[in-house]
Amino acid sequence: MFIIRFVFVFCILYGNLATAAFTSFKELEKALLQDTVYEYASRPQSSDPDGATHVNVRVVITDVQPIQHQSIDVIVHIQSTWDDQRLQYTHSRNPGTVNETLVNTLHDKVWKPDLYLEPEWTLNNDPGKLILRIISSGAVGSSKRFRATIPCSTRDVGIEHVNFLCTTRVIPHSHLIDEVRLHWTNIEPMQLRYGAVGDGSQITGEENGTCEWNYLSGMRQSCVEVKLYVKRHFPSIFYRLYIPSFMAVLMAWSSFWIHRDEASARIKLGTLVVWTVMTEYISIEVAFPEYLDNTAGNVWMCGCMIFTWASFIFYVIIHVVRRREKSKSRHEEEKEKEKEREAKRTGERALSISTLHPDARLADNGLKGYSVWDNRNKFKMTKVFVSSFKLERWCRLWFGLLFLAFTIFFLSYYGRDLFY
Repeated sequence: MFIIRFVFVFCILYGNLATAAFTSFKELEKALLQDTVYEYASRPQSSDPDGATHVNVRVVITDVQPIQHQSIDVIVHIQSTWDDQRLQYTHSRNPGTVNETLVNTLHDKVWKPDLYLEPEWTLNNDPGKLILRIISSGAVGSSKRFRATIPCSTRDVGIEHVNFLCTTRVIPHSHLIDEVRLHWTNIEPMQLRYGAVGDGSQITGEENGTCEWNYLSGMRQSCVEVKLYVKRHFPSIFYRLYIPSFMAVLMAWSSFWIHRDEASARIKLGTLVVWTVMTEYISIEVAFPEYLDNTAGNVWMCGCMIFTWASFIFYVIIHVVRRREKSKSRHEEEKEKEKEREAKRTGERALSISTLHPDARLADNGLKGYSVWDNRNKFKMTKVFVSSFKLERWCRLWFGLLFLAFTIFFLSYYGRDLFY
């Protein structure tokens, strides 16, 4: 009977002292193998006044894919460490630094923070490679591998690049802020390794901070925020888009130096330049399908199309004014010839009648056959307020000045990547 009581008391004391330090790591594993899953799978009690378990987080980015549709695909390793006094054990060597790796079969028996990467994530861990390291002082560390799609917003636009700001957060899945509180590690909280620089996209900087996330109404969770500054390059776009379109606008400008009577040459040149710029703009979708999202490229190509179309339309206006000038000149010549013919036919009497009647009209009871000046309105012509010569000179000057001003504005606003 005494032996039975002793065994019963020993089991109770062993269960109560499970949180005490073990004499070795093997004894810790043995206790975990026994029916103590409810004891170690629960959240460890914290000695801090807030009662929350403090978890230190480190983010390691090992792969970055090019940005597509305002998002970037990355492979992230989330490393976390926390203190669990129930897992302390002693070691013959330095007890504060010696660590052991727990076998995979015991991972589910030990409490771990259920961290995930927001907003989209895919856990990509190989069960055979899961590692849970326990330091003899009770500190525990684990690592999770995620393949995530992080949303990005345009931050800065250049001619050959676009800077994006990609923001994501690390959040505990089922713990509120008074249960688990996340912090960044003091040493290298964020690391970029291996393929962190992809083809066409490059991480140029990062920021990390703490945050709180509204899980439900009145329920908040602790989180850490990750900000990635990503630059997307278009290395050959300058030579395949900007220079050809710039030369096309110069060709449109040079058409104002062709004589305004050469309608055939100027119309052919204007049509060729307009279709060249439009075809080049459309072909960008095939050569650089993602460049259509670049504001700089759209602004430049729209400006070039406006200038090329303007050169063609201005010449049409010049041609219409020139045609009216020729028509007016021809009508003036015909009018002078008509006057000369009437002067010869009517003689001096017509001249005297014209003198008596300055408005070149005969009275109703006047001589018949001398009322030819009543048809003077057939030479009526629309007035030309600006000559075609002046209009063409203005186009030569203002077209060049406006295109130069547009180019300077574009380079000052978008062309900073060409000078830095």
